[in-house]
Amino acid sequence: MAAVLFLWRKYRSKSTKYIERSDEQIVFLVKRHVMLYNNKEKENKEKHMISDKIEKVLAYASEIRFAKEIDEFCRTHDLSTLSEGRHEIRGNELYVNVQYAVTALFREREWESHKRYADLQLVISGEECFGCCEAPLPAPYESRPESDIFLYRIMPEPITLLRLTAGEFIYFAPGEQHAPCCAAVAPMRIKKAVFKIRTDK
Repeated sequence: MAAVLFLWRKYRSKSTKYIERSDEQIVFLVKRHVMLYNNKEKENKEKHMISDKIEKVLAYASEIRFAKEIDEFCRTHDLSTLSEGRHEIRGNELYVNVQYAVTALFREREWESHKRYADLQLVISGEECFGCCEAPLPAPYESRPESDIFLYRIMPEPITLLRLTAGEFIYFAPGEQHAPCCAAVAPMRIKKAVFKIRTDK
């Protein structure tokens, strides 16, 4: 109520061009301001990108499918010695790809998104930055639907670069574009685990 009263006073005062506003115009402006605020709040709640330490993944069980299975896998396996390649957890519904990679400068990295799978990317050793963008997806320059990967060269502003160290993860829901394997300072060799979580079933 206090916020609405503040908006009423704000819009009731003269504009910078000294144009008087009628009560009807003020009501419209207040309603529009509240509507835009509510829409923004709804958009923020719908954002799925999550980043935290892997030991806290169960705290996001309502948002990350198979959080319990991912937590159990990480607790029962020595990730530092886990072999490179695909490791089955629940068949095609949940598996993990263990990878070695060399990070690159942000401007050299490609953006990607997925439709059927969510990504939970965990840094095992080294440091990795991720480009994150909440703007609507542009048209991909390359689509590989059989592999559930869609590639983009440029993303619209604003862009966030998030830095992760060993033991930290980042979660991207389907449709959330991201640029993985970006260098934190200088290119370096890292080991990571990418949990692929089927969400279209």
